[in-house]
Amino acid sequence: MKAATIPSKEELFMIRESILLPHMMTMVEKSRIDIEQSLNPMRDLISRFMVVMLDTINADLVKIKIAMSKANIKVWDEDHQGDVLYYRYRFRGYEESFGMIREVMRAQISVGLGEYGRKCINLNQRSDHDAPNC
Repeated sequence: MKAATIPSKEELFMIRESILLPHMMTMVEKSRIDIEQSLNPMRDLISRFMVVMLDTINADLVKIKIAMSKANIKVWDEDHQGDVLYYRYRFRGYEESFGMIREVMRAQISVGLGEYGRKCINLNQRSDHDAPNC
């Protein structure tokens, strides 16, 4: 039987992203619905941009889920106590739980949304012919 080995930095990054990306998608979707119901004259443009962001985040989440499945990494909610959300993961015989503080998650999500926003803008700046329908 193989000895349990702890996950690498890249594998821990995948675990973290598998937790944060769904939260990002929820926040973007709620904002998209709010903007569509607003009287903002740019709501159609902003809403389309948010759809592109959702598609980009979802594509990354799918890639991460596939990579985690191939690596046989399992992650699940364990417990929520106050401002700490606990998760558990199993990987190559190694099982561990860890907590994420809500404020830290919010900060990481905020940074991530900024990165996805820039990524979507950069997709559109490649050229008018190569860009997705932003």
